[in-house]
Amino acid sequence: MLTGLPCCHAIACMQYKNYKIADYVPSIFKKEQYAECYSNIIFPVNGQDLWVTTKCTDLRPPPVKRQPGRPKKKRRLDASELMKDDKQMKRATYGIKCSRCKQTGHNKSTCTLPPPPPPPESETQATTKTQPSQASHQQAQTQPAQPTHAHASHQPAQASQPQTQAS
Repeated sequence: MLTGLPCCHAIACMQYKNYKIADYVPSIFKKEQYAECYSNIIFPVNGQDLWVTTKCTDLRPPPVKRQPGRPKKKRRLDASELMKDDKQMKRATYGIKCSRCKQTGHNKSTCTLPPPPPPPESETQATTKTQPSQASHQQAQTQPAQPTHAHASHQPAQASQPQTQAS
């Protein structure tokens, strides 16, 4: 009943209960009110030829001034044309909502509340994170470097001590 008239569901219920539908229609939609609204006679106005001329100059619209910049290629769309279909919602109708304080009118970046503190890490998580990295660092210091190239693994290892020749 947005327009004042009962909707089809309400009319179906009224017919089921044997109510008179005319009793539920506002009086402004009835024939008597319509006739009363237009009962006064509206006299026609004289045509433009019979108007009294004045000594004043005729009013003209202001001159059209060319605006700076590149002209727009597309025409401006009406608000009803902006929505592509009935299912699409516009953000402007619902506004924006802050994810921090859950209030409308601003977003998280412009919120006046201080940012929440980062979640504290428990001591067990902090120690388990540091221990494996320390252990791998210690292993790297104790073990000699392995050759990484494929051709280096086929060559025999040379002694690092100088050989003395007997003469």
